[in-house]
Amino acid sequence: MEPVLDAVRQLAGEKPSFISVTYGAGGGANANTVSLAEHVQKTCSVPALAHLTCLTSSREKIAAEIQSLRKAGIENILCLRGDDPDGGTAPGERDFSYAADLVRSLRPSNFCLGGACYPECHPECEHIESDIEPLKIKVDAGLDFLTTQMF
Repeated sequence: MEPVLDAVRQLAGEKPSFISVTYGAGGGANANTVSLAEHVQKTCSVPALAHLTCLTSSREKIAAEIQSLRKAGIENILCLRGDDPDGGTAPGERDFSYAADLVRSLRPSNFCLGGACYPECHPECEHIESDIEPLKIKVDAGLDFLTTQMF
């Protein structure tokens, strides 16, 4: 984890508006996300944007993650569906099928919620014209902001 912490310290020295912390930061599934986001905010004095994926998570797991993020003082969450490791469990068989489901679940929590958008179309969408509706659903679910790829 030390190379990751060193990179974060170097980034923080550039005084960014925030540092985005991926779900699975440092290669530890989701285990390091909260601790690294807390390090970003408390040690480096930069607001953290913690990613949270929902496709393979239960409502109970998301609630535990939210509690950990709140305890760490994290205020910003990037709500993501995440990749499907099973390659196609049908929507409805999980607690969360889409990022919009996560947004709806978290909206009452008073976090600042962000979502992903794809200016060149989501990779799973056939046409850019049909890509707007899922984006609108996420925004209407209660997002505070949208972001494209981080880099």
